[in-house]
Amino acid sequence: MASDTPHQTLPDPIAQAIPILEVLGEGIVLADRSGGLVWANQAARELVPFGHDAGGAEAIPEVLRGLLVPGPVPIPKPVSATASPPNKEDRHPALRSLTLAGPDGLDRVLLATVVEFPGGAEGPPPLAAIILRDATEETRLREALAGRLGRLGWITRHPPLLDALRVVEQVADTDVPVLLLGEPGTGKEKLARVLHLRSRRRTAPFVPLLCDGPPAEIVEADLVDRPVGRGRRPGWGPKIFEASGGTLFLQEISTLSPRAQAALFRLLEDQRHPPTGASDSPPNVRLIATSCSDPRTAIRQGALRLDLYHRLGVVPIVLPPLRDRAPDIPILVQALLEDMRRRYGKAVTGISENALADLAGYAWPGNLRELERAVEHAFIRCTGDTIGRRDLPSEISEPPPQPPARPVNLLRRVPLEKQRRVIEEALRETGGHRSKAAALLGVTRVTLWKKLKALSAADPR
Repeated sequence: MASDTPHQTLPDPIAQAIPILEVLGEGIVLADRSGGLVWANQAARELVPFGHDAGGAEAIPEVLRGLLVPGPVPIPKPVSATASPPNKEDRHPALRSLTLAGPDGLDRVLLATVVEFPGGAEGPPPLAAIILRDATEETRLREALAGRLGRLGWITRHPPLLDALRVVEQVADTDVPVLLLGEPGTGKEKLARVLHLRSRRRTAPFVPLLCDGPPAEIVEADLVDRPVGRGRRPGWGPKIFEASGGTLFLQEISTLSPRAQAALFRLLEDQRHPPTGASDSPPNVRLIATSCSDPRTAIRQGALRLDLYHRLGVVPIVLPPLRDRAPDIPILVQALLEDMRRRYGKAVTGISENALADLAGYAWPGNLRELERAVEHAFIRCTGDTIGRRDLPSEISEPPPQPPARPVNLLRRVPLEKQRRVIEEALRETGGHRSKAAALLGVTRVTLWKKLKALSAADPR
């Protein structure tokens, strides 16, 4: 709430405007010439933390005090039409950007403007008004669209993903094989392309090969042209030659046939330790592979060769699922909306808080790919300028159906000596229908029959 004990009497025009200033969305803070707090509205208190000075009085936050020049607040004299404008050093900056730690652990960006109210010779003392506007979302969006938020063009503030992107920067310009791990839709192919484009092989081909789609023998034929036997090196298939000098991107490495895995292991071994006396050198190809599942599980199940994993997994990079990146959802959505406005030419400019909350709370089994589909679905269905809950796919906007509640066994809550009377009342209420009476009591018909039999034996009446 606004300050109830201002340091001084407010000038009449400002005092009359207080009811309006209190309900503004922008934060308003009034300071006296010594930098003391005079008044602040509720929006300001939600944007910055207010404390207390040594005397226990509420104090202006230090981050705002820094906007005021030290000492008494200088109030410029009125400027005549012929006078020169005051020097920059003699007045407050017109606009400042402040970065604070937000309650969610992410940076909050505020835009601050300082306006001065000169006091008269006999009127109220001079004041400075600090006007605050939350520019966090628009700043994140602007940085995201410019490719500056996160790393390598990725839109993120999620620490584990930022760590993964740092590793990508470290290994991109080497020839070391890379194993990308993560659920479907987390962006493994996008990251593989980043690795290629930042490497010395960027002008050579990037050749993707889906290992778990076509029949195993077709994939194998793309990689190996002749059998791999004891003492025999493989002849290479068309994909190896197509990727010569560049990058071969193998999706779902653990689904490759044993013969293809043996050939890839031999390729990596020969690149690492070129065979002496061999008539031809190993193919000049960098391997980047992916796996949606834990490779250690695939090794235990015999689906992935341990030696191949050791060669490919020199630098494993794990991409986190989208459900762990909830703070990234707003900036990802805004970036997607900006892209769709360009593609569709449709004036959808934002998304409601309820719809955004639904997106942030959804589990995203399809990760980034599913988010793109959901936002595009909502964008197309939206008939106004703001996406609402009604525009989202039903699996996101509507909660999943709850399993039917298990009936409560009422007889367990009734003392044994009163159970006969409760059963009789249920039978009377259902017209003697035992199945309906059993449902009313939260038991099965067989349980009711056994209970009646036991009670009759104990008290035959």
